Amino acid sequence: MTRRESHIQLAQSVADQLFATERAVDDAMCSIAGLTQSLPAKAREAGFAATRGQAVYDRLVEAMAAQARARSAVVEAHNALADLQTESVFRSMPIGGGTKDEKPGTSGRLAVVAA
Repeated sequence: MTRRESHIQLAQSVADQLFATERAVDDAMCSIAGLTQSLPAKAREAGFAATRGQAVYDRLVEAMAAQARARSAVVEAHNALADLQTESVFRSMPIGGGTKDEKPGTSGRLAVVAA
């Protein structure tokens, strides 16, 4: 394996992990939102008064806010990695270019690397 191929493999590995992290953060936000959305109907089914369980909603709102901060931090890390790429030996390497719904390496500039 050439040095360039090794660098491409390393960069792709970091990109894959970054994209997986971004998906995990988004999935966690969806999970928290789904739980929060389901609770009022479940509370009514259980016969709870509207005055019960407010602490649950408060904690879920805190969890969602924390998850939003985590998402922001991951986005900032993504941008920092992009900056690092342009300032290093990786600047000439085609990384990224797809969408989150696409498997990394199958479209955009990564398709060239995958080929």
